[in-house]
Amino acid sequence: GAILFTIVSGSFFIGFLTGNAFGGDMNNQDKYVKYNYNEVYPDRNDPKQVNIMDTREFQDNIDLDKYRDRMNTITQMIVALNDLTGENLDDDDFDAEIYEERHYDTSNCGVKYSEFRRRRFFKSKKGTVKENETTFDINMDEPKKIDALTKWDLTPSENYKSEQKIEHDIHTHSDKFNIKAKVKEMPTDYEITKCKEIVELFPFAFGEDYDPEAEVPRKGSDKFIWDYSYTGDMFFWKCKSK
Repeated sequence: GAILFTIVSGSFFIGFLTGNAFGGDMNNQDKYVKYNYNEVYPDRNDPKQVNIMDTREFQDNIDLDKYRDRMNTITQMIVALNDLTGENLDDDDFDAEIYEERHYDTSNCGVKYSEFRRRRFFKSKKGTVKENETTFDINMDEPKKIDALTKWDLTPSENYKSEQKIEHDIHTHSDKFNIKAKVKEMPTDYEITKCKEIVELFPFAFGEDYDPEAEVPRKGSDKFIWDYSYTGDMFFWKCKSK
């Protein structure tokens, strides 16, 4: 299992508290959270980068043998987050959702992206699918942020509602940069089988010589994810958090 903490316009303090949240050492932050201080930002004068959100996601694995009762675990985590952030979060501030995640292999299209996936969302209480809220994400990992920003053009088609972001993905012992784009509010059962269907969503994802009829196979089995999260402003409205 894992906990995620995503920050838009985040700060060093988030990295500090994440490393310390569950047994870390306040005086040895770098031992628990690898953090890159050489910051590079999207070029807001470049039309390809002007709409890219700049985010950080902190991840910490938890011992599933120790935390079998997920709601009891979450209660403990909320207490820890409140202690470390000065916030006053409780269960009413959090939302639960369930989604089905399907991964695809883009190798036949000429580029093997780190992930290309579909998510279908379900109502958490009734378990019925949310109609026409399916999303498709494409992303690529890079060790350097400048490469993630400039090597890959994942600009979504203007025909769809979308978002883009550059994410500093920070784990307890490693970090990477991830450029990603998402199209939203797709038909419920929209499916991808050929490269040309990816290009319909992300026109610049592959070179001009790609084979539009090449097949895009599924990768692994579909998974259902239970997501329990808080979304809002934190630290005296200094940053948007999830």
